[in-house]
Amino acid sequence: MCNLTSLTMVLETLGIENPSDGQYEDFLENVRRKNSLPPRTTEGGWAGVARQLKARKVVRKDNFRGDYNVWKDEILAYLRNGNGVMMSLNGHIIRLQSITSNGITVDDPYGKLPSLLNYNPGNVTGSYNGNLNTRTKEAGIGEDAVFPWSQVSKFTFLWIAAFERK
Repeated sequence: MCNLTSLTMVLETLGIENPSDGQYEDFLENVRRKNSLPPRTTEGGWAGVARQLKARKVVRKDNFRGDYNVWKDEILAYLRNGNGVMMSLNGHIIRLQSITSNGITVDDPYGKLPSLLNYNPGNVTGSYNGNLNTRTKEAGIGEDAVFPWSQVSKFTFLWIAAFERK
């Protein structure tokens, strides 16, 4: 459930805390089902869940690729304005935490991807070389992961979406 886990982090960035006693992403999945929203793997699913929790998508950039200057010009303002940002590697969703001169910092619910350039949407698990969180062990692998510009500038993100609180 990388999509709803990343959305959880986006909502927390916006100050929208988990209203349940259980896992936040499980609560979001229940919201999706209760409201008969599209699958969580689609924009209609995750953006629909966000709307139910009083957040809305303010921008979506498709097939996004660029160096530091492009990210600074097109994405950084959303982070500075307090928006939550999540993005697709094509088959996997992560949260964007920051943009610096060193690269981008992300939170990856699946684990730590050794290199963006070795990411294979046809073999997501294999792309991680065993650096994975599991259902029984979430050791924080993938938190605060930094991808340097040498990788980011050569990688095309399927989409990047920023959210604000309604």
